Amino acid sequence: MAIIRYDHYCGEDKYSDGSVEDYLLDLVKNQVDITGLAQEDKTYPVVYHLSHLRENIINWYPIGKNQTVLEIGAGCGAITRALCRRAKHVVSVELSKKRAQINFHRNIDVDNLTIYVGNQNDIDFDEKFDYVILNGVFEYAISFTEGPDPYRAFLEKARSFLKEDGKLLIAIENRLGLKYFTGSAEDHTGNYFVGLNQYPGNNTVRTFSKSEWIQLLDSCGLKYKFYYPYPDYKFPVEIFTDKTLVRQGYGKGYFNLEKNRYGWLQEQDLAKTLVKEGVMSSFANSFLLEISAKENFAAIDYCKISCDRKKNTRVVTVIAHDADNTWVEKQAANEDTILHIKQLYKNSIVPLTDYVRNLPGRYEDDKVIFPFVCAATFSDKLLFLLGNNEIDKVKEEVRDFFNQYFSALQEVEFTQGPEFCEVFGSEVNILPEKGVLRGNIDLIFENLYCVKTGFQIIDPEWVFPFAIPKTFVIWRAVCDFYEKNPQVENQLGKNALLTYLDVDPVQERAFSSWNRHFVYQWLKGSSLESFAKPISAVSMDQMVSLLRTKTMLSCGLYYDCGEGYSEGRKLVAEVPLLEGSFKVVFDLSKIENLKALRFDPIEGYAVRCSICSDQSELTAMNAWCQDDGFDIFMTDDPMYQISIPEATNSRVTITGKLFLLTDREKFVRYQEALYQKESTLQKTQDMLSQTKQALDQCQSEKAEFSLELEQTRAECYKKQAQLECILQTKGWKIYEAIRKIFWTIKSFF
Repeated sequence: MAIIRYDHYCGEDKYSDGSVEDYLLDLVKNQVDITGLAQEDKTYPVVYHLSHLRENIINWYPIGKNQTVLEIGAGCGAITRALCRRAKHVVSVELSKKRAQINFHRNIDVDNLTIYVGNQNDIDFDEKFDYVILNGVFEYAISFTEGPDPYRAFLEKARSFLKEDGKLLIAIENRLGLKYFTGSAEDHTGNYFVGLNQYPGNNTVRTFSKSEWIQLLDSCGLKYKFYYPYPDYKFPVEIFTDKTLVRQGYGKGYFNLEKNRYGWLQEQDLAKTLVKEGVMSSFANSFLLEISAKENFAAIDYCKISCDRKKNTRVVTVIAHDADNTWVEKQAANEDTILHIKQLYKNSIVPLTDYVRNLPGRYEDDKVIFPFVCAATFSDKLLFLLGNNEIDKVKEEVRDFFNQYFSALQEVEFTQGPEFCEVFGSEVNILPEKGVLRGNIDLIFENLYCVKTGFQIIDPEWVFPFAIPKTFVIWRAVCDFYEKNPQVENQLGKNALLTYLDVDPVQERAFSSWNRHFVYQWLKGSSLESFAKPISAVSMDQMVSLLRTKTMLSCGLYYDCGEGYSEGRKLVAEVPLLEGSFKVVFDLSKIENLKALRFDPIEGYAVRCSICSDQSELTAMNAWCQDDGFDIFMTDDPMYQISIPEATNSRVTITGKLFLLTDREKFVRYQEALYQKESTLQKTQDMLSQTKQALDQCQSEKAEFSLELEQTRAECYKKQAQLECILQTKGWKIYEAIRKIFWTIKSFF
């Protein structure tokens, strides 16, 4: 079990990332796999502190099993476990108690780890160490080391913990890193170009260029070797040296994890230029420095770290040398990958044919060691032939290779059994296929070396015991070749080559599905892709244009001669813009049959504008609103209708003020408009509610009136019936007879 000691803790954490550290502590205590977090929880602090890919900076370096390590500034334990796997004993020192606790709970099961909480300057260790590790720490020396030259003092202090032949390993950003030129903020301050400008006004952190490191180390009498982690030391996938910067292809694409990254320039394209010019080492994004009193450096030239995979397939590839030989090592990045490495070794010693052979390796110490092949790859050969326009030769070479390779394997009828579906998915291939047992699906042309006897296959990592369709193996190799060399399509179409190799186009869907399943289920088990952030493209032309709008105004006057407005009927003027004020004059003397005029004060920006003319009236055509004498245009194409001057052979003079609307101003106005609309909507809803209430009251009164009317009508019917009964009685009839007699007698008098 790991040990944590608080003997030298001052009682206060001098620095912190805030509440996120409580969250990180909770994650490690509960052993949460961060790749399974919800997208909103995949923040940069989480991946930076807890991703196993942070180990890539050290999991290839040959620390001996009997050696001891002092890790200064261990933080949350980004590389601590990797050090413990390799070394006899690891002592980690961390100023922050919270971060030390995260490290402890993260590695609580490790028996060879002791964590000290406190300042390493205050701790007296009982031993000297074989290695002292500073991973992202040296740049802060000015914050915790006193003296006129804190960086030199800290370097000497760290050196004092070493044995006589011990080594100091320092991972740090390059002050002149290429990414800072192409749109990345300085890592520690979050400001752009501050490191390039020598950290003006900053007294808490600084990084160094390569020449500055050389000057510092030379002044201390130390020997050193530079490694160049790519894309940086935090999440490297490749480690270069001066020997391999050109040969191994520095500058491939990578996932951006920075929140506010802009694309001033294309980093990868610029890197290729700097490599070609031989100056890339001065502009590498990060350094890993191997420092010693003696020149006894690791004999490593290059390293590729394939740990962005499932846990049991994480492999480290190292190119190393001695005085006589160069070799390649395939190492297990962790205990879970050892079986995978053993299988790689077994695959490498399988005999094929005299023409096509696997490059045999030897197995020792959980790694496979291969001789380094100094020969052109099959990809190089094909590109050479294409350069000579030998199209038919290319097709024949590819066909002959696969025929030779498949002749060495057992051919069977292909069926999609459970084993196949587990690796490649269940998408059905609609065509009957011949398959081969123990087929290598990774026969990409870069893995094939052209030697005198034919071909040597390197890195037979992906060989399966079940049947694989021959056409699928061919399809993967051809697709990889065209993906890496897209220019080939113009000479020899990919589909044409596949058809020549008897790969039917209808198989594309199944093969693509199989390949995606294989890549994302087996090779992308812990991908940084889910943590990636977009790079905001920035056009320098647009930035220059924006800056020019603060001092110059480019405006246009469109004229209509009966056929409408168009770009062909436009007068353009560029005039000074002084504190927002401008004056522009347009000559109309050469325009005939003038029907209408339109003035566009600016294009591409929302503005606040107030203009006038002595000769014409101007009316805003598409203003959002008016405010304090200004027309507010929320569109990026503001327009004014201009009345035609009485004398057409005259000039139109327009004066006014114009100010660009900031994003904040636009947001506020949109918010105000939204509030007004919401207020109007609320008033309308209130009026509708009141009207509905009145209508409901009317409906209620109508119902009451209708009821009264029905009751009155019923009463009338009743009275009518009673009257009818009365009229039929004898009394009424006698009354009627008497009334008639009475009126008759009365008429005589």
